[in-house]
Amino acid sequence: MKWLAAAATMLLTAGGVHAAALQSLGQLQAVAVQAVRQAAPAAARVVAEAEPLDSRLRLPACPGKLDVQAPDLRRGAARVSVSVSCTAGQEWSVRVPVRVQLFRQVLVSSRALARGDVLGPGDVHPEERDVARLGYGFVADPAQLQGRHLRRPLNPGSVITPGMLTPREVVQRGQQVSLVAHTDGILVQAAGVALQAGDRGDLVRVRSLSCDCVVQGRVRAPGIVDAMP
Repeated sequence: MKWLAAAATMLLTAGGVHAAALQSLGQLQAVAVQAVRQAAPAAARVVAEAEPLDSRLRLPACPGKLDVQAPDLRRGAARVSVSVSCTAGQEWSVRVPVRVQLFRQVLVSSRALARGDVLGPGDVHPEERDVARLGYGFVADPAQLQGRHLRRPLNPGSVITPGMLTPREVVQRGQQVSLVAHTDGILVQAAGVALQAGDRGDLVRVRSLSCDCVVQGRVRAPGIVDAMP
């Protein structure tokens, strides 16, 4: 493992340190687990367990406070590496592997659903799942389902992931929209027809009815597109 390579020098140079002056490996594991729990998202229930360290590891007892750095857990990971360092006295640094479970309420399908279905309140329900093992993500907020269609059929109990949903069409193809432009501090509005569907923030092509030309704009809100300069 990678952390063994980082600790190899300590195994050789600190081998003669008296046992009473050795850093407790159990303490390294404990502070690593505590750091993982503190780094977990507030909405998650975290279960963390440090993996065993090499019993041959000999580190001088740190006379100061240990510096502990846990990785960002917002993306979720089933196994993380926590850096534990001593910056007082004889400095050293090791990495402690920690197994992680992050339990959150996520939306799952309540019944069999077909491709193209628009999800409603009766189609999904929340369940607690370990999101650290949901590699394709998850959806927790029912508001994220509004106006979205399923890309593929689902069996009951399937976790809803963002990739299963089509983009929300705040602007639909063929819809008449208000094309807005800012020129030298002056707000200009013109009627147009969307040539593409798009969600908020998407770039779409719009045919301006004032000049009968096609311009590109960014969807700001339902029926409103900001023309690109």
